[in-house]
Amino acid sequence: MSAELPLHQHGKSRVRVARTWREGDVHHFVEWTVHTMLESAMEHAFKQGDNTGMTATDTQKNTVYIIAQRMSQRCSCEEYAIALAQHFVRQYPLVSKAKVTVEQKPWTRVQLNGKPHDHGYAVTGTEVRTCYVTYDNAGKLEVTGGRRLLPQRAIHAVGDGQASPCEGARDKYAPNLTPCMWVYPPATLTAMWGSHVRPLG
Repeated sequence: MSAELPLHQHGKSRVRVARTWREGDVHHFVEWTVHTMLESAMEHAFKQGDNTGMTATDTQKNTVYIIAQRMSQRCSCEEYAIALAQHFVRQYPLVSKAKVTVEQKPWTRVQLNGKPHDHGYAVTGTEVRTCYVTYDNAGKLEVTGGRRLLPQRAIHAVGDGQASPCEGARDKYAPNLTPCMWVYPPATLTAMWGSHVRPLG
């Protein structure tokens, strides 16, 4: 009896991309973390150990950089993810579906003497912009965008033991236990929205 593969895919994770668009003296900067995943007709790689026709993970990584370089005009992470997903499907005959996730770090232009600096940026806030794009060989495109808050560190406040959750916890195995209180931040918030696009053509 031959093995059946209901779903198989392979990809590359955590590819960091820094892209700058220069418009005269003014520079526009973004930093993306990109994850790619491809569904393809590569059953033979799993059954016979034959990698012929596979879009290798190093190829996917290099393509992430190449497509970013080709985006000659300023673009959103969604526009970039669409271009990347479409490239994989259109360029490689065995790829049937491409899935691309992009996270954009919160870099913002710094202010100098009350004016925006031409090329100075700083990471401010904890909000990460995200998008997830899928594109298949039937031309079906789906785009999901969102925002994610970075988790904050828990605050450890050492008190005097009065009304402390650790009060009364001393025993012979922990005679020097310091009374303390743990304060946890609110849960991480993630917001998502999406659009479903009909097949092209």
